[in-house]
Amino acid sequence: MFDALIIGYLFLGGVGGGLLSSLSALELLRVARRKGIAGIGCLSYDHTVSSWSLCLAILGLAITCLLFDIGRPDRVLNVFLLPSFTPLTVGSFSLLLSVICAAVFMLAKSLKPSSLSRHITILFSGIGLLAGIITAVYTGFLLESLASIVFWNSTFLSVLFLLSSLSTGIAGILMCSALPMKRNASKRTIRFLAKIDIILIGAELLCLTFYLLAAYLNPDTTVTARALLFAELSWLFWPGLVIFGLVVPLIMEIQILKIGSQKNIHWIAILVLIGGLVLRVCIVEAAAFDVTQIPTLYNMAGGLGS
Repeated sequence: MFDALIIGYLFLGGVGGGLLSSLSALELLRVARRKGIAGIGCLSYDHTVSSWSLCLAILGLAITCLLFDIGRPDRVLNVFLLPSFTPLTVGSFSLLLSVICAAVFMLAKSLKPSSLSRHITILFSGIGLLAGIITAVYTGFLLESLASIVFWNSTFLSVLFLLSSLSTGIAGILMCSALPMKRNASKRTIRFLAKIDIILIGAELLCLTFYLLAAYLNPDTTVTARALLFAELSWLFWPGLVIFGLVVPLIMEIQILKIGSQKNIHWIAILVLIGGLVLRVCIVEAAAFDVTQIPTLYNMAGGLGS
């Protein structure tokens, strides 16, 4: 139904928002640690630069996908020139703020590790944390708000996309920390991020279970849920998302905490990112089996509650 540009925006916007939120939170923890408030390690200077650069690049690609899909840049300009309090406006401004925050930190870290004062760091980190979360949530809310697809009309979808975005954001940081550079990222930070990601992946599995269970028990979405779980899309859903996108990286991160080895960090990051992409492909493609898209199913469902 939806073309690759929309799937690309949902994925890249989610990863970019999650990466911005995670990096902003680390910046706040870095400031707190300097003040003696927090005791965790922090990313090395080199890896922080690469992480912020990756964040800005991904957000830029997300905007590019969105602009090409809309095909009318003037419509985008109207959102900023003639703003109104709508979900589209909130999502657009959060994406713009996300790009600004990522650009500020990338430039600051490229010039000098401590080029931003503590107060400026706190300000932009706070804005980045909020903007990143809103950007990530909006990718799910964009689908949830489309009443034409019953399968998407669930709060579980926005929560699921938020959890996935935060997890893939952490995966982006782990990916950068695995790059061969002069200084390694703090092992304490890697363990800290692994702990957070374990919680996120566990919550994502639960949310996905509740979402599909609710869909399966709803007569209007039973066929769609069945297509994911047992039929046309199951070949992608189970191995691509559940097994290699969630369960395997979860087990690998637990191993990191147990044995302390970090040699497979890049594989964890790759699997989590692939899982995030497959999640969005599955959710979008499942709409083709929605009761509103197949007249015979619509009639069987009694006109959607008529």
